[in-house]
Amino acid sequence: MAALTGCGEDEPTRTAPPPAKEPGAIAIAEPADDAKVKAREEGTELRARPAVEGTADAGAEVIVNGGCDVEGCLVHTTAGDDGRWEAEVRLVAPADAPKVRIVAYYRGSVVGPEDRVELRLAGPEAEPARRGRPGARRGGGGRRGDGGARTPVSPQDVGGPQPIPPPTNTGSGTMVLVGDSLAVGMEEPLRQMLSGWQITADALTSRPLDVGMGILARTRVPDGAVVAISLFTNDDPTRTDALAQAVRTSVKRAGPRGCAVWATIARPPFNGRSYAAANAVLHRLDAEIGRRLVVVPWAEQAARNGWLGPDRVHGTPEGYRQRAAMYAQAARSC
Repeated sequence: MAALTGCGEDEPTRTAPPPAKEPGAIAIAEPADDAKVKAREEGTELRARPAVEGTADAGAEVIVNGGCDVEGCLVHTTAGDDGRWEAEVRLVAPADAPKVRIVAYYRGSVVGPEDRVELRLAGPEAEPARRGRPGARRGGGGRRGDGGARTPVSPQDVGGPQPIPPPTNTGSGTMVLVGDSLAVGMEEPLRQMLSGWQITADALTSRPLDVGMGILARTRVPDGAVVAISLFTNDDPTRTDALAQAVRTSVKRAGPRGCAVWATIARPPFNGRSYAAANAVLHRLDAEIGRRLVVVPWAEQAARNGWLGPDRVHGTPEGYRQRAAMYAQAARSC
């Protein structure tokens, strides 16, 4: 007969484990926000690798993200006993759109503290070119015509990706984009695809739903605008009520002549829960609300076409282009 465990003094005392300590604030000290960083020209791009310094919890592992897709754009470092950390991160931007963003956050933290700075890359010829001084540029490359105007350089000539073909009917409009790292990845191709549009974007890695909706609440949304939202990938999938409320709020913010655009969620289960229920809520609201809401099938298309990276969350370069194309098509259909 199997012995039953009794309630005597030999039974070990069970105590609950101490609650996990919440990570403290993380900050980027250098370079300062809105700083100008010297960069070198490579084809149609500006590239730099500045030193980045900041503070975090002592001994914590920190990720510093320059927002590009080449080696060195995402760097791991560790804060010292005094909480200070430093790293060198690679930055890449088109010469005609030199703004870049550096984000620092704790490694392994899906939702947690983060900090960011926005910088402007400055090429060696930027100042002389603006002032129009003779001889300010080096010869060769055929990048400027006889009249001094910039002539587009084919991406094939510099080994870059294939250009995104312009849509047949771009039109014009207004978009307010609020989102997470998936919005960061698709922002630039989205601007190219909606070249005639006025786009205001606030996108940041690891951003949760509540923070993003708070930003939307503080953002001026013109009547008739497209409110494009890329959120909930960093949230517990059981928060479907909060998701539904956020969707309805975004539709209201777009006004009676505008619409909201969301995307279904692609990521592995979180705490054993899949995102199927959340995606079902999005599809249900899409059918219920009608033309003022467009839900793009990112999760379905990304999995089927291999547009997700190894973590099965973030897009490949082609995946970000395709996600941007989905949002652009949805915006034009509103």
